[in-house]
Amino acid sequence: MFKENRIPKTHSHENTSAGWGHHFRNSPPLSKVQEWKFRFSPEYRLIRKYLRSSIMDGGCGAGQWVEFLHRQGYQAHGVDYSADLIAMDKQRYPQSQWTAADIRNVPLPDGSFGGIVSWGVIEHDPAGPEAALKEFYRLLAPGACCIVTVPVDTPRQRMVGLMDNEKNEGEFFQYYFTPDELAERLKATGFEIMHSAIVPRTAIALAAPRLYFKYIGTRLFILARLAALFAPMSVCAGMTLCIGRKPA
Repeated sequence: MFKENRIPKTHSHENTSAGWGHHFRNSPPLSKVQEWKFRFSPEYRLIRKYLRSSIMDGGCGAGQWVEFLHRQGYQAHGVDYSADLIAMDKQRYPQSQWTAADIRNVPLPDGSFGGIVSWGVIEHDPAGPEAALKEFYRLLAPGACCIVTVPVDTPRQRMVGLMDNEKNEGEFFQYYFTPDELAERLKATGFEIMHSAIVPRTAIALAAPRLYFKYIGTRLFILARLAALFAPMSVCAGMTLCIGRKPA
């Protein structure tokens, strides 16, 4: 496991509810293109295989996954600790359920959900992911599963992180985990491990780091995107996932 620190460059780089709210507040509503990407994503294939009809998205951000799952016929419920984001999500997608709460303390009854997803969230707790995982375990119905993703700990991931902050200075931002380390955290919480693997998707920052840092936010960022198309996924995948099942 690797601890990544960052020196906040703007308000949106802060690892706080206000920082994440600022980061996602300009995210567009779910588009047809994004819906198509979700539909054919490895995450959705696993959702269809392992999760039931009522799904919570822990750390839902701008709510695109919640809306996507609603359109696929699921009862979707978004939880995020940014009250501003939840207010935006309620306005955009009033047909779904939304709760402004920390994923480590969600004010909902035990066994509320037939599935939980959390995409790149639990790694941001300085104390580790255990508190969030314990709350997911409580919120799941017996026999139900959760799917969590976190940054994968690889030499390239560490190298690219240090390119932007060579001394790893500043405030805590996130942890990287190997697939086995993530599975061990879920297992220690009480979950039965159903599946653990690296997410088969190339991360642009890992595929073309120099182009990524030079052109991010500009029109030339397309160069980094093109480079990512030819990068080896085995080396440049950015996330790992684990599926845990709460015993029946």
